[in-house]
Amino acid sequence: MRLTDIGVSRTIRSAKTREQELKYACFIACHCAISTINHLGEMTAALHNQEVNLHRTKCRALICNVIAPYFTEDLVEDISKVSFSLVIDESTDISCTKELYIMTRYFSCRFSRIITTFLGSIDLQGETADAIVSSLLDFLKLLKMGLKNCIGIGTDGCNVMVGKHNSVYTKLEQANPNLQ
Repeated sequence: MRLTDIGVSRTIRSAKTREQELKYACFIACHCAISTINHLGEMTAALHNQEVNLHRTKCRALICNVIAPYFTEDLVEDISKVSFSLVIDESTDISCTKELYIMTRYFSCRFSRIITTFLGSIDLQGETADAIVSSLLDFLKLLKMGLKNCIGIGTDGCNVMVGKHNSVYTKLEQANPNLQ
């Protein structure tokens, strides 16, 4: 069942309004907390464009479903042309979920400089080297990035990450012998 089936009308917004909403969502993603869009959206509608109807639920949806996929695809395209390094660290969030955070560092031909940026975070199924490597490789496969262009990996000094035997580094080194 859709909302239109029960009498809720669908408002078609102009391209200019949709563009404004995307720009506001991008600004919020880069510069402040998402809750501020509630006030900013109402102020914009009152002062400039009454068609703008942007609050945190819609803003979050725009960030997660439109902006993030676009910039992730753009980033992966830029990285795919050159060698790159990964910086990874595992952590536990407030809900006791184990997560792996991934940063990348590479030389961007488009910007002619070295870029270090956040690549993503993934839920871990365990804290063993096998679980971390499996999750990392699945994530890279999802992004259509191979480990073959990865020239280095940065981690903390814990044994599961850089130990001599059965660590994340030794397992990744088996997949890419040139890994530093």
